[in-house]
Amino acid sequence: MKWLVLLVDDRAASRDLVSTELEESGYRVETARDGREGWAAFCRYDFDLVITDLRMPISDGMTLLQKIRSSESINPQVPVILFSAYGSLSTAVAAGRSGATDFYPFSEAGI
Repeated sequence: MKWLVLLVDDRAASRDLVSTELEESGYRVETARDGREGWAAFCRYDFDLVITDLRMPISDGMTLLQKIRSSESINPQVPVILFSAYGSLSTAVAAGRSGATDFYPFSEAGI
């Protein structure tokens, strides 16, 4: 059975690129444009993995991570990977303390 991945990113080009790569690698992918849409999708489906951008308008990736790890979550143990073009050591530490499985800093050209 193929893993179901939630991919959350406000930039359409990045979202499309990563989604295509994941699908070509055999994953099923649902996408969202921000943390609010991501949370709505998370509540509808049983995801095996969440990959989310850190900085997004309306609702960011850290807020989404905190909701996923909260008592209102249907699957608080799901792995969550945060990524950002604006990552720093302090951001990575904060993500880890909030329950992120991993954090990847990317340059603007990297995604």
